[in-house]
Amino acid sequence: MTTSSDPYEWIPVPAIPAHVPGRPHICTIQRWINRGVRGRKLPSTLFGGRRFVHRDDLALFLSSDSTAGSDRDQSRTASLLRAQAAREQLQAMGVPLAKEGGAMKRPR
Repeated sequence: MTTSSDPYEWIPVPAIPAHVPGRPHICTIQRWINRGVRGRKLPSTLFGGRRFVHRDDLALFLSSDSTAGSDRDQSRTASLLRAQAAREQLQAMGVPLAKEGGAMKRPR
């Protein structure tokens, strides 16, 4: 989090929707602060009982949120490729595999 004392760089939470494309509802902003999105929270600070977000933190949160989907797609593709390679290795070793989507029964 940035620690600048310039009052123009701190945005009060109720004013954040005006700084975000699509003007999300204030409840969305509160959710970004309290619960986060995809494991990331929007950093905020209390000044005199009012909650503020630094302009740089908001920009970083929004820019990384827009790229999160493509990173997730690449990660999923990599996972699928690893799973396919593992399946092929097991088949080459003669290990019986369940059909895709199905579960094997445990031997008794």
